Amino acid sequence: METKTWKEIKNTVYGKKGTERRNQLDRDFESFKIGLLLRKAILMIQRIFNTTY
Repeated sequence: METKTWKEIKNTVYGKKGTERRNQLDRDFESFKIGLLLRKAILMIQRIFNTTY
């Protein structure tokens, strides 16, 4: 069984960088990462001020 890198899998499944499907994946993933960072920041602020929203 051959092991593939994440980059190879993305190229195979979603196409090479620059294709519409791959660009959409990259945009969605960036949005997901930003959401996680915002959630982490909110949790840290809540701990600092000992409040919940």
